[in-house]
Amino acid sequence: GRAADAVIVAERETGVVHSLKERFGFIRCCERPSQMFFHFSAVGDQAADIRQGDEVEFDVSEEVSSKKLSAVRVRILPRGSVSFTEVLDGVARGLVVRGPDRDVLEAWAQTEEGAAAIAAAPPNVPLIAYSVVS
Repeated sequence: GRAADAVIVAERETGVVHSLKERFGFIRCCERPSQMFFHFSAVGDQAADIRQGDEVEFDVSEEVSSKKLSAVRVRILPRGSVSFTEVLDGVARGLVVRGPDRDVLEAWAQTEEGAAAIAAAPPNVPLIAYSVVS
């Protein structure tokens, strides 16, 4: 639809470009479980440079009539800018080959999700934070 037929419903969310087609693509979002559609026109000057795996920030637009969401004002971010956090309950087994960086842990502890996870953890049970590198 035309720009006048859509409204911004969320600003500056982040994610990673999951897939690209000829003139559009999909973003794996950090702030929501679903993938977000975007048209290359929403990337502006960086459209020729966008690649699968790029970290991006964007606004979320909702078409008034259809209620369909799409990413607009998409901007490519430097690698390492985007992180996904998932809190899992239960037992995990594995081998820690490198601990997370202290500044990453401290930043996560300051988020609403991190503070809630720390508050919900039983006393004297260590929390495990890790990054998945693909």
